[in-house]
Amino acid sequence: MHSKDPVEGTDRSGDQYWSAVTKEYNKGTKVSRRRNRNQLKIRWDRIKKPVMEFHGCWTSITKVYRSGYSDDQMMDMAETMYAKDHNDKDFTLKHFWKVVKGERKWSAYVKREMEKDNKGASIRLRR
Repeated sequence: MHSKDPVEGTDRSGDQYWSAVTKEYNKGTKVSRRRNRNQLKIRWDRIKKPVMEFHGCWTSITKVYRSGYSDDQMMDMAETMYAKDHNDKDFTLKHFWKVVKGERKWSAYVKREMEKDNKGASIRLRR
């Protein structure tokens, strides 16, 4: 991941970051499936919310100690919870979630987004 590169650091501009992401993505992708920087940014904007919502389901399931349950069983429970919350629509981004779920930057991002949501909810309640 480019944003964790200790040599280049994390103080690059957004354009520099997305250019590096685009280069890395296209390096391992068939020519017919290559994307430009804008396409990748749009894709990220579209998938981050459902991935974050599934992450919330996973967190809820795993916070409760479940003796004898495997990770696969808890994954099934999280998928069921997600589908229930989304009109029986399956979570189709599991491959992406598995990559980001253990990353500190992802956890920090989710925390920031939840704080924004909570702040917005408390403002709405005061009105």
